[in-house]
Order: sequence, then C-alpha cells, then structure tokens
Amino acid sequence: MKKRTIKKITFLGGILILAAALIPSNLPFLIYIKRLAGRGNGEALRLFSASGEISVLPLSLWGRFFFTFFPFILLLAVLFLVWKLLHGKSVLSLITGSDRFRIHLFLRGLVTWIILSAAADAVQFFFHRGYYTFSFNPVEWLKLLPAALIFILPQIMLEETFFRGYLIKGGTLFTGKPLIPLLAVSLLFGLLHSANPEVTRYGAAIMMPQYIGMGLFLAYLSWRTDGLELSMGVHMANNSWGLLMVNSGGTAFQTPAPFTMTSWDPLSSLIALAAGTVLFLLIFRQNDFFLVNNEKRYYYGY
Repeated sequence: MKKRTIKKITFLGGILILAAALIPSNLPFLIYIKRLAGRGNGEALRLFSASGEISVLPLSLWGRFFFTFFPFILLLAVLFLVWKLLHGKSVLSLITGSDRFRIHLFLRGLVTWIILSAAADAVQFFFHRGYYTFSFNPVEWLKLLPAALIFILPQIMLEETFFRGYLIKGGTLFTGKPLIPLLAVSLLFGLLHSANPEVTRYGAAIMMPQYIGMGLFLAYLSWRTDGLELSMGVHMANNSWGLLMVNSGGTAFQTPAPFTMTSWDPLSSLIALAAGTVLFLLIFRQNDFFLVNNEKRYYYGY
C-alpha cells in the first residue's frame, strides 16, 4: 500500500478517535445535569434548555468554566496523542511549520487584536452609549481573571490545532493543495457556531457571516505565516476580550466583566469585524510582520 494512502487512512482514523472522544468529554456535564434534575431544579433546567446559557444554572464561576471548557481540555489532549502516537509527529509540528514556537507572532496577534477590539467598543460606546452598562466588582473580576486565563488557552489551542491544523493538513493530503481545505474548514468552523444562542436571537443571516468570516480570516493568517501562532494570538484576544472586558448580550457564557452590552447590535458587530480584519492586515503588512519562512512547510508537512 502506498505511503500516501496509509496517511489518508490514518487521518480518517484520527477523525474517528476524536469523534469518539466527544462522549467522555461531555460526560461530567451530563452527570451534573442528571444530578440537578434529581434534586428538583426543574426551573433552572428549563431556563437552560430554552436559552442555552450555562449562567442560569446554579454553578459557581469556576464551575461554569469547568463544565464549559473541560471538553476542550480533554479533546486537546486526545488530539496531541493522536498526532504523536498515530501519526508519529511532534506536537510542535501541529502548531507551526517553524522549528520553534514563534512567541513574537502570538504576542503581536494578541496585542494588536485587543487594541482593535478596544477601539471598536470605544466607537460603539461613542455612538450608542446607552447600549453599555458599567458594573465593576474588583473581587469578582479578580476571581474571573485566573479562571479565564487557565481555561481559554486550551479552547483556542484546540480550535486552532484541530480546524486550522489537523483538518487542513489532512484535507491537503486529499486535494494536493490547502486552498480548498482552508475554505471548507472555515465554512465548517462557522457552521459549528450555529448552535450559539445569539444565532437564535438575532438570526443566521446576520450572525453566520461573522463566524465564517472570522474562520476565513484566521485560516488566512495561518496559511500566510506558515503556522498557527498569529491566529492563536488573535483568537486568544478575541475570546479574552469578550469574557474579561465586555460581555455581549445574548452570548452563551456571561461573566462579571466590567462592561455589558445590553442592546447588542449584530450589524455594528459585523461592520466592526470587517473593519478590524482590514486594519489588522494593513498594520501587519506595513510593519512586515508577515516575513516568515517561504517554504510553506506547515500544510505540506503531514
């Protein structure tokens, strides 16, 4: 059997293993829900079923973080084991085409996207001040900070290494080039967010372009820099900003962030995302932040 055929079969086997790992990854939450039902908390379960917001359940902040992000932690561990043991590759090769993790790209993406997120909210606040409420509880926020930092990183690492790493690498095996897998995975990334409560509240027509657009943007960054460090930084900044600084109304996970958008406008959000991606690319192009190894080893190094 040809080596390339073996790689294709192995890739499909890895997908099946990861799909099977979804069951134990969600088991702690299912056990919790069963116990909650047995204790007569029907109203909380009804609200959770209707809204999809874990914040309505009787959980501490750390409990909410654990049940929300534990599946990401377990699946990330399984993905690393699959890549190491089934495919015989180093974990580093799943993250970058370089011979080291390029921390400068991660930090540049993180800082730049945080600045752009802050600017977008500042503009929104200027035009729609009534959309925001301010309620800063230092004690609760200091409890939030370590929980967010501990649990967000595994989430973004899984989403980046699985979607823009494993799937696109495997897809390139079948297509010969990463373009089609990049587009297909970006679409899949967006569609998997269709279960979010904000999609039900505001409609798929306005929400899905944001998820798919973000997926395309992150996929382009990973292809352009031959690795995931930059896209990880942007993804980390995007998720951290929403949890630590500004909660958007209708999202699945509410936190004691200083600001909450009580009247969130999805159209303004879409415009801000489009403007942010354009500005980001212009900033990086202007400062030659895309100067990386031109061999493009990452997506062909399966």
